[in-house]
Amino acid sequence: NIPAEAVTTCCVQVWRFVGSDLPAVAAALLSVLKDSYCYVRLRASLALGQLGSASEAVPAALLAALKDKDVYVRQNAAQALGQLGSASTDVLAALLAALKDTKEDVRRKAARSRGQLGYATKDVAAALLAALKGQEEDGLRHAARSMGKSGHSSNTVTDEMLVA
Repeated sequence: NIPAEAVTTCCVQVWRFVGSDLPAVAAALLSVLKDSYCYVRLRASLALGQLGSASEAVPAALLAALKDKDVYVRQNAAQALGQLGSASTDVLAALLAALKDTKEDVRRKAARSRGQLGYATKDVAAALLAALKGQEEDGLRHAARSMGKSGHSSNTVTDEMLVA
């Protein structure tokens, strides 16, 4: 007998390659995003990011996954939100909040996704600057890249990045 979570994981892998314009695929991935097995949830979140806008429910489900108890699910949800390209107010706010996650990998993916989506404001720049403090080199690089992509530059930003 094959464990149910192994079957679900295999299904998620297959669905990723079936096609990006199938609402049925998105619906199936959305249902397994609630699976009890964290590996299934993290693979589903990655696959949903690659599906694009196959369903209006995808961004909402990924926003919920951004609050998952598993760090890998959270970081993959942050990455997937950037891949979707949906810069709604809710998505932008959630990615900004994810910059305060306790895990650096989640903060790094949130910074990268935030940069992919653009929409620079003073609040975004302030949050990214705050995320710079105490970051390791990799986190600094992603926060800096995010600020550059968002089009926000100033002497304050440059000075803070040099100090970090």
